[in-house]
Amino acid sequence: AALFEKLDDAFFRFFDRRRFRRAKPAIGERFRAVLMIGGDGVEADVRDVSMRGVGLAVTDQTSAHLIVDEAVPIDLFVPGTESVVRVEAVVRHLTSTEDGVRAGFSMEPAPRETSKRRAKRAIAALSDYVQRRLDEMERHDPASR
Repeated sequence: AALFEKLDDAFFRFFDRRRFRRAKPAIGERFRAVLMIGGDGVEADVRDVSMRGVGLAVTDQTSAHLIVDEAVPIDLFVPGTESVVRVEAVVRHLTSTEDGVRAGFSMEPAPRETSKRRAKRAIAALSDYVQRRLDEMERHDPASR
């Protein structure tokens, strides 16, 4: 915290200030998300995820409907399970890449779900997935610690 107080704002982009480490899907694994935009479900691929945030690869067309600091309902389909975590996420950034747009979202673990039991199972599945992937990432790349 003391370091960030001394830095000029221009240097913040060089530091990862997230409170929760994000896990990336395994190579060849698809982690699917569906954003609800204007009443329509729009598919996207998860690039990284934690219990409080998610990075998605979206098309230019999809990003045109996203506004920084606006809420977007997102369904996260946890790989290897039948679990779907339904969250209200907030757009934090939109960054153009060679392949489209990288959209970063913050999210609360409290899902938009009618069944509390199903919601708790889905959150547990996401938590297990994130921890498993972090463990795998550390095993294969000590620099990711």
